[in-house]
Amino acid sequence: ASAYGLYYVSLRLLRGGWRPVGFALLGLVGVLLVGALVYPVASVFSKTNGFAGPPTLDGTAYVKRENPGEHQAIQWLMDNAPAGSVVVEATGGQYSEYARVATRTGLPTILGWAGHEWQWRGSDKAYVGRAEDLDTIYRSVDRAQVLTLLAKYKATYVYAGHLERSKYGQPALDRFAAFMDTVFRNETTAIYKVRR
Repeated sequence: ASAYGLYYVSLRLLRGGWRPVGFALLGLVGVLLVGALVYPVASVFSKTNGFAGPPTLDGTAYVKRENPGEHQAIQWLMDNAPAGSVVVEATGGQYSEYARVATRTGLPTILGWAGHEWQWRGSDKAYVGRAEDLDTIYRSVDRAQVLTLLAKYKATYVYAGHLERSKYGQPALDRFAAFMDTVFRNETTAIYKVRR
């Protein structure tokens, strides 16, 4: 609509006594258009770090470089977790690193980015209380309460990586080993499996 509107207005202004105004308007639009076209060119270099890394279509290659321990854990889930296994991971703000396990493996989680969920669903009815349940799973010292919540969401795995450690602390994560099976562990990440 704006393209047609610009054409219509400039056509009217270029005819008759308004020619200087019409040319000035077209010149202004031209300057704005050229200015807007700078972003696509400049962003390519900014978003690719100047093409400094090796070219790849692997969207997780940077994780392998930046956080190899987490990459190993993600790879373990991709290789060993049956399709549809629910993975418990910490939740956080949208456009953050949270929801990384679900994003990188395709496995469902209890809650990713709550704000994003609300944006796409139009309400929080489908996930109200889930963030609190996740906090309880990671913080509660009551094993029965934790196992009840894990059963409520049919969770198979609890993920304990750097985000969970920074949000809940290492002692809270270590307690899972007392009542769950440790199926993966390296220097930065552990994955616990619910005993059935």
